[in-house]
Amino acid sequence: MSEHPPEIGFIGLGSMGGAIAQRLAASGSLAVFDVNPAAADALASAAPGVVAVPLADLGRTCRVVFTCLPKSENVVELLTEHGLLDVRHERQRKPEQRDQSEHQHGHHGHSW
Repeated sequence: MSEHPPEIGFIGLGSMGGAIAQRLAASGSLAVFDVNPAAADALASAAPGVVAVPLADLGRTCRVVFTCLPKSENVVELLTEHGLLDVRHERQRKPEQRDQSEHQHGHHGHSW
């Protein structure tokens, strides 16, 4: 794996998502997350260039994030309750804006 974190992330490694993630991994580095850590670890062990990461790290470091989840409710939960939209929005802001926001709101990141 390269010294830089993967720019592509994939969430949801079930039957369909696992197959898609394997295909993506064949073309370069990939960060993966699944609610079943064993699925993410297995793919990371089997495919060079794949790294299993916590959800917050995937959201912060990857430029593009794909999801393959069983229900639309799972997508909504991922984006809202687990804060993926917040992390993605935070990633888009300039460092000085992030520092100012953290100071004003008294928080430093999310704990999922």
